[in-house]
Amino acid sequence: MKSRALGTDSTWKPVDYEYKSDSDVYLKDKKTYHTAEGWSLLTLPALGSVVDQSTNQYSNLYLTDRKKLSDFIGLVANIAEYPRTYVTYFADTYGWVDRISPDTKCWHITDTTDTQEEMEYAGTLPAFRADTPYSNLSTETMFEVKLLSDRLLKISHWDGYKVSYLTANESDKTLYFNFNNKNTSISESNTQVFEYSLDNNIACITLYRLIDGIYYEFRYVPETTELTFFPTTAFNYIPNPYKNTAPSDIINDIPIYDTWVAYGDDINQNNVAVDKSKSFKNLRHNYLLNTEYVYDDGAKSNINLMPLKNHITSSYSQSRTSPFRFLQSDRGDIVEPTLFRDYTCINTGGNTNTGLDNMYLSYRDYTRELIFKSDEVTYFHMPPDMYPFKVLNISEAGLIESGAIAGDQPVRSDKVFKKRANYSDYGPWGDSIDEQSGTYLCTWLYNPGDPDAPSVWLDRYYNPQKYTVYEAMQLTPIVEFISTFDNMTLDNIATQHHVVFDKVSDLCFEPSSLYCYHHIGQTDIQNSIKKLSSHAVQSGADVYNKTTGAKAQLTYDTDNTPIYTFTGEEYAQTGMLSSLTNTNSFSVTYSMYSDDWSKPFGYQVLGNYTDEGFGIFNKTLITTTLMSEETSAVKVYNTSLDSLLIVDDIDPVLHSFKSPLTDNIFIYNREADGTLYEFTPTGILREETNIGIYESVYPYSPIYPDSFTQDDQYLYLIYNTTSYYRVDLLNEKLTRTDEQVIVLDNTDSASEIIHNVAITGKLYSIQSDICTNTSEKIYWLVGNQINLYDCTNDMYGTLMEVSDYVVRDIKVDVTGCVYVLYREYTPVNTRNPHYILKLNPDESYSYNVSLSSLSTSLSTLDSDSKFLLNQVIEHAPTETDHYLSMMTDYLSTYTIIDDNTNEPVDITLNYTQVTNIDISTGNLLSSNINHQPLSAYNKLTSNYQQLMYRDLSELSNNELIFRLKLQNTYDRDDYEMVINKVDVSTFDKGWHQICYDYNADTGLAMVFVDSMLIDTGKVPPAKYRFSDLSTQKYTIGSTPTINGILLSEHLKKPGYYSSRNFKIKNLTIYNTSLNYYDIKFLYRDIASIRDIKWTVPGNSRNYVDEIQHVFNHNTPPIKSKDFDINILSDTITDSSLRESLAADIRLRLVDQLPLNTTCDTVSWYRSR
Repeated sequence: MKSRALGTDSTWKPVDYEYKSDSDVYLKDKKTYHTAEGWSLLTLPALGSVVDQSTNQYSNLYLTDRKKLSDFIGLVANIAEYPRTYVTYFADTYGWVDRISPDTKCWHITDTTDTQEEMEYAGTLPAFRADTPYSNLSTETMFEVKLLSDRLLKISHWDGYKVSYLTANESDKTLYFNFNNKNTSISESNTQVFEYSLDNNIACITLYRLIDGIYYEFRYVPETTELTFFPTTAFNYIPNPYKNTAPSDIINDIPIYDTWVAYGDDINQNNVAVDKSKSFKNLRHNYLLNTEYVYDDGAKSNINLMPLKNHITSSYSQSRTSPFRFLQSDRGDIVEPTLFRDYTCINTGGNTNTGLDNMYLSYRDYTRELIFKSDEVTYFHMPPDMYPFKVLNISEAGLIESGAIAGDQPVRSDKVFKKRANYSDYGPWGDSIDEQSGTYLCTWLYNPGDPDAPSVWLDRYYNPQKYTVYEAMQLTPIVEFISTFDNMTLDNIATQHHVVFDKVSDLCFEPSSLYCYHHIGQTDIQNSIKKLSSHAVQSGADVYNKTTGAKAQLTYDTDNTPIYTFTGEEYAQTGMLSSLTNTNSFSVTYSMYSDDWSKPFGYQVLGNYTDEGFGIFNKTLITTTLMSEETSAVKVYNTSLDSLLIVDDIDPVLHSFKSPLTDNIFIYNREADGTLYEFTPTGILREETNIGIYESVYPYSPIYPDSFTQDDQYLYLIYNTTSYYRVDLLNEKLTRTDEQVIVLDNTDSASEIIHNVAITGKLYSIQSDICTNTSEKIYWLVGNQINLYDCTNDMYGTLMEVSDYVVRDIKVDVTGCVYVLYREYTPVNTRNPHYILKLNPDESYSYNVSLSSLSTSLSTLDSDSKFLLNQVIEHAPTETDHYLSMMTDYLSTYTIIDDNTNEPVDITLNYTQVTNIDISTGNLLSSNINHQPLSAYNKLTSNYQQLMYRDLSELSNNELIFRLKLQNTYDRDDYEMVINKVDVSTFDKGWHQICYDYNADTGLAMVFVDSMLIDTGKVPPAKYRFSDLSTQKYTIGSTPTINGILLSEHLKKPGYYSSRNFKIKNLTIYNTSLNYYDIKFLYRDIASIRDIKWTVPGNSRNYVDEIQHVFNHNTPPIKSKDFDINILSDTITDSSLRESLAADIRLRLVDQLPLNTTCDTVSWYRSR
């Protein structure tokens, strides 16, 4: 054997390793030991406790024991040298850190909501001073320092609206903050770039500026609280931003984990959140390390690492039910529930340069895998050796974690049956340890119907003389079960009078014992649904037609279930639902499909809601009708000016409007002692109430909570031209209150008549005072001035005051945009150019359109021309139309020959020109002539049917809104409305099961989607137990109105208000409230039930993995919407400051994050 002596002159060096595939990764805790003989040894934790080693194909291979990745791998913060940016405060201490005190003066900028453009237009700069005490640090004292190089920097401040920069005024040698001067030069010539000197030892910085060949520093002047340059030494303290040390010397605590992730149940399977309770991080693995010694460059040898498949069973399944999960590892921590394999050996064909082409790894596994298929009974024996257990209680066996399904009775849950007797007749192990009387039925998994409650295995016992097996399985638990410690016994007195009872299970899995497992499936689901058939008052639809009247064509699912498709051309209807009144509780269930759930469906998607009943709505901000006020009548038109209704019983008519909640019409007669009349949509007088004499009445609909009563409604009225009063709509009757809410004209003179009141309706909450917690604005005209009242800040203002123009009309749309119709000021009876001006909700300009540019006929308008401007939102056959509708006089002149004189005579007819304008751009959409003269419309207003409430979230979201109106049988004015909402815009493409359930006894109205409870509304329990539910037939895919006819028929607009973009199947209406498991099984009817893969303990078995190919590890695509932020900082240590910065980071990320992502945690780490 050859040998070589190593002496002090030896040039041999220890092999050093690095992970060259990623410069941010380093090997932890490398240590070098020097011996007295003059040579060195290097130790590496990654190569400590090696299980096996081999050489093959010019590589050294090492198999480690099971260890955590964080034991030997760390992350380096690879910070670029420049530019570097950090946030800090500036405190004046003249360079002495120990002089920091609560009274130390700090820089400060007063933050405002003004934009840069607004401040530049006003000629103002950010208010900057240096007199804020250190004890009052806030976001206004935080500044961003950007080190451009080792000599130059910029300092800025961001207040959420604009960025300002520290700027030098070289003429008077002062500092101030200004906006970017567009000088992007990184040099001393830029007045926003400074030279600096940074002392990390005392954490101080000094700013310099070269002016006229002289270097100046700056200092704080207490007398003026300004920062001024002086040719003297001055320092300003800041926290140390960065230690300028080599990256290899930085020891980071940023964790690097190998994580086993589980995802929670969610409606959106493509966008699910991580379930932290079922996820495990920092897992242990065996690692295969290799170094290619042939390609060593002589410096550091590259080492590669590969985690092995320790967290997959020998059957290549994933599981979190390892039988060792209750045991401790040799490190003292709990063994991961996902850990199964233990790799022991590398097989390469010998330690040679040219061994086997493929590598083989040996591993041990102590488990077996059993598969329980859905809808089947599976018989199995437990292994004869159940190491590390002698017996295994069912509650600790991992069946629940593996996917066992719980129910409220055995027939609707997974069950285990065990052969308990006569083992001694055919085996050496003796009888089972369980009780062997004939009363044991099964062990079943129980849950009370609460997804957050733990499921419990129960043993069911029954008296076979009283019940069959099937009957005993259908009963819900009779006796409340108790803990295992106090488990009920068969001779317990409390159980003797019961023929069926349950107790907490003590069933144990024993070696070689025989069991069978029933995993529920489609047969069980269908049997459960069939039991509800006696309560089903409607299944599917009785009518499925085109809007033209022709029959629509059904399609069918794979199981021959009919599918109703709605494209805007179809509707369906059920029969009358008279048996709903048997219990006054009901459930509506159906499966709904959409290719894109973010697209709107229509107005009322399903239901029978008119002025009562139940309806599922989608887009409720619509214009159903226009109303014209005549001297002694009110006329109702559709949006094409076709007459629908004339109410001519009131004389004179002062003001009219529609109810903000229904189609009912209110007419106010000032001369009849201030009487308010209410008519149904068909013109029948419903109520008349004396409310007092007012100048005018204006409707208003506040935002309602999810459940509201008639007490939550109110209207506003104008009184004596100057004040705004609130009037409550109580029991659908108006009751006057003398509370003056808003003074519309707070000047000394009220000679001008107030008119054209417009309300934005952007309310978020209503208190007793309208000005509390609102974002509403009210606009009105006084002469030629547009005034406004800001309810949020309780402030009056002027939107615009015109002297050379005359304002003709003002309107506000549902988003808060203001539309002003005005003309140039010219003498009477002359042609005037007219315009429409649109202002955004922030009062910035959107567009200003000349009417003559839209139509040549509009260029002939004069000061006497009548104008009516309205916003229209309506569901057309193919899309939702949102536009401005403007009506003007149109004079048509033609010549005829007089029969008597035989002379030509000019005939002039007065028509109405209807011009529709794109509300977003101001462009012309259409223009047509209506033969009804505009003079017939004394006052024409649009009425929005906002059946839900003025919550503008539906403009940005796609929601299903469930509305139920409950009325007292004996007092029709006593009613209550329950509203539930579900945002469906993020639902995955495909089928989703939807269930609405109302229980008259509990007063709960609940909406389930895919059996998950999404929203709950509530009314007083049992109050409406004997109310009359509407038994009118349900309409699907279109909107019903009074007497069951379609809204499109009532409005004389064929094809309008039909729904689209969805399909429906399995529609069923029950005259009872369903329980949780009824709803769960209805969902399972369209979903799949997975097979259970259960790992059970067994004796050690050896397996072999073959490695044919090795691939580089790449970062996977995003799998979760949650992410964490890790911040490396040696300078920010104060906990309150860290919390403040973390909150600010979250706030700023709102507009920057990709859709459907959420910042979970913000963690702080130090580099040393």
